[in-house]
Amino acid sequence: MFKNKAIVKILEEAKKMVEAYCVKCKKKGTQMSNPEINKTAKGGYMAKGKCPTCGTVMCAMMSKDNAEKAIKAGAKKAF
Repeated sequence: MFKNKAIVKILEEAKKMVEAYCVKCKKKGTQMSNPEINKTAKGGYMAKGKCPTCGTVMCAMMSKDNAEKAIKAGAKKAF
């Protein structure tokens, strides 16, 4: 789809930014389905989505840079 290697690398990194641990499945690095980036009360960033396997809500804390990358990659901005 993209020919520019830099763009492909950024998109691949952004996809990894929306990975979290599923407490119910006990799987590390599971990609969230329909991730939303929220801002916490203290100003941090959190990705919230559903586990594609079991449907449990998953959360992952992230930095501002990673949150911005995830939003550019297609995650919904919920703040």
